[in-house]
Amino acid sequence: MIRRTIYLLVILKLQLWSVIVHSEPTILHGIPVKTTTNQLITLDKISTNRPVYLKIWASWCQPCRKQMPHFQKNHEKYAKNIDFIAINLGINESIDAITDMQQAFSLTMPIVIDHTGQLARLFDLKGTPLNILIDKEGNIIHRSHEISKILDNTLMRLSENIAHDLPAIKIADNNKNNSLNIHKKTDKPTVLFFTSTWCGWYLEKSRPKMSVNCIKSQNTMNELYKNNADLNWAGILSRLWTTEKELIEYQEKYQIKYPLYIDEKNELFTRYKIKKFPTLIVLKNADIQLKLENFSDLKSISEKLSRF
Repeated sequence: MIRRTIYLLVILKLQLWSVIVHSEPTILHGIPVKTTTNQLITLDKISTNRPVYLKIWASWCQPCRKQMPHFQKNHEKYAKNIDFIAINLGINESIDAITDMQQAFSLTMPIVIDHTGQLARLFDLKGTPLNILIDKEGNIIHRSHEISKILDNTLMRLSENIAHDLPAIKIADNNKNNSLNIHKKTDKPTVLFFTSTWCGWYLEKSRPKMSVNCIKSQNTMNELYKNNADLNWAGILSRLWTTEKELIEYQEKYQIKYPLYIDEKNELFTRYKIKKFPTLIVLKNADIQLKLENFSDLKSISEKLSRF
């Protein structure tokens, strides 16, 4: 009886050890993404039983473009031992732009789109490109915006299965702490204007039409606020490359009179599924009553707002 008990305990320990060693990184379990053919999958279906190199990028991001040859080269070098996944940010993007970048750099690793923004929240994304290395146990062991010798050395150690002593990196939990508190002056509907402090100047060369739309929309918003100041207004800024300093500079540049907030936890962008900025939404009793992405016709937008 004692021998049988000891035998069963040994078998149980071996099974548990096998699960731990051969399990895929649990941090990726159940996270939905879309393929470039619009198929909905989860990341753990792409990566199993191996370390993972994630690169979060955007086609309009110049540093992202500069890093892609390095990403592809290492994919060719380490693909037998490490899963490489290119994750497009999914903001102000198109399938054509993603495909063009894939072809321009001859990318051969899987490319998916963070269409829900869950990955951006999970990895506390505040700028692109973002390089994430995850070991077989699901620990994040490298996180950086730059490519460096540290990144290269960590890749080598992951590939040779000698990264066990590397410390895990803790990422800020964006699901904790207080939500963004938007002050309401009245009981009337709330107007939220989603934009960024940089899209007007940063996209000037890579996406000139988007750049013009960002500038025009902000000027349009200022006019709309003058005529509808009785509504609850708030500007919601993308947290990408944005601190309080950039907020103040943006506010002063455009002489914005309504409150501005940085969506530090990407909470509102995710909640209201904002994948393109600028975007305006009107909320009444927490429900979206109006959503606009085209700001070319001030008169038409004014008429729509006047109904509230």
